Amino acid sequence: MADYTQPDVVSKRVRFFDGQFLEDQDFIDEQKFHLDRERRQSRLLRLTGVSDGLTLTAADEPSTVTVSAGMAVDALGRHLVLAVGTDIALGSGFANQQNVEVRLAYQESPTDVGQTGDGGVGARRWEERPKVVAVAPNGATAVAPAEAPPELEGPTVLLGRLTVAANGDVTVDPTAAHRSSLSMSGGIGIGTASVGGGLDVGDFDPQDRHLTFRFAADDQRRGGIRFWAGAANQGFSVEYDGRSAAGRGLHVRTHDSDPDGTTRLFVGANGHVGIGTTDLSGADGWGRVVDVVGTATTKLSVRTAKVDGRVMAHDTGMFGAPAGMIVGTGTTSPLTLVTNQAARLTINPAGQVGVGMDAVEGYQLAVRAEHRHLLLRRDARDVEPGRKLVFLELLQADASPPTVPATPLAIRFHHGGRYAYQLEVDPAGFHFRAGDGEYRGIHVGQVNAKTVRIGDVTIGERELKILKKLADNELVCKLRNTYYDSYIWDSGQKRGDSQYRYALTWIPGQPVASHTKTFWQFEIDDQ
Repeated sequence: MADYTQPDVVSKRVRFFDGQFLEDQDFIDEQKFHLDRERRQSRLLRLTGVSDGLTLTAADEPSTVTVSAGMAVDALGRHLVLAVGTDIALGSGFANQQNVEVRLAYQESPTDVGQTGDGGVGARRWEERPKVVAVAPNGATAVAPAEAPPELEGPTVLLGRLTVAANGDVTVDPTAAHRSSLSMSGGIGIGTASVGGGLDVGDFDPQDRHLTFRFAADDQRRGGIRFWAGAANQGFSVEYDGRSAAGRGLHVRTHDSDPDGTTRLFVGANGHVGIGTTDLSGADGWGRVVDVVGTATTKLSVRTAKVDGRVMAHDTGMFGAPAGMIVGTGTTSPLTLVTNQAARLTINPAGQVGVGMDAVEGYQLAVRAEHRHLLLRRDARDVEPGRKLVFLELLQADASPPTVPATPLAIRFHHGGRYAYQLEVDPAGFHFRAGDGEYRGIHVGQVNAKTVRIGDVTIGERELKILKKLADNELVCKLRNTYYDSYIWDSGQKRGDSQYRYALTWIPGQPVASHTKTFWQFEIDDQ
């Protein structure tokens, strides 16, 4: 009796020769050999899954699903070819069921019954027609063709999942289908015979080559490359994501047991780049945007072997800086602002600043002005009524009560080796000195002051008025004899023929008389 059982391994094939007497088992064994090789290759290449077609759609009739024609390969490497589309009717047991699985299973049946050589009858063909089986979580099953047994034995291929409403409406989830793939333990070469341990495409030949992923341009599809380390959904992925909710564009993601992962780098269709974000809504109006987003801290480093440059944002502040934007270096390197390929401002590692020049040791701020000058300006619209304008302030910080000894504050003026002056301020007032510490003159067109002090002498407004009248020949004064408390007066009498007159003293309220005492002082009429 013929044996049609397919063994796990077939190592022999029929050797034909002239005059050979063949029995039915010889032809069966020939088929077994070729089936073994065909199925073995499909199995080892991991071609398991839907290769073509076999799409699930809800039929027009309630509680009915249509499976289109197509092909799949099961885990044993058997080809499951559905030549024509078929409908599978779901019974009442499928109502209100979710996650109903639709599977394709291998099935072979003897067919084409005819007369045998010994006068009997037998099937002359094997028909490999897979069956479609629907299985609900509650155990309900449906099968097509209807005469096929609904039980599933051996490996199957998942075509999709269904949700069936109480009224028989069917919703199909096609993303659950097990799609065919290619896998092998060695390497795969495309356009090359030099294969390593992975996928090698091309052999340095003079032609363009691309690895292309094609899928529908809708709001649900994505595709790319995934790198799993140790377990599925553990590692990295690079993919195009067409879902608007995820951010339509190219994503570089990390995965920690999460198939969707977390986007670390995003490139939108407009060329804008997001690091740590896919929300580039603030890019409107900008030609190109790179948006770097962190949680509470973000740092952009630009480094060489010796220089560590940083641009940072910090919610709480660091390095002594308050919360906000921080720009600087992490090494003992200066920070320089450049325009038109020329250094404009430099801050050295000690925090000393140079404008238009390198920072100078010993000077907190050094400015090279050339033919320009330093301007401190406040626009008129920025001044509140009644407020004083303070453009430049020199401040010596101190405690309350003060603990720092009185310290002069100074502004110094240099002209190379020609001269050096400085304007100092201390509790006594302003001092204008030369570089040697000696006082120097001040040349002005006009001085407005309450008093003028020369040495230990202080001259006030009254004294200056008297000097002014004296200079203008307008000063009027009286000569007073302090001993007799009398004033000098002109008697109107001439001394002989001389041009001189006699000057006599006079006591107010008394007759005019001469006195011999000569203690005199001026009384000035400065009114």
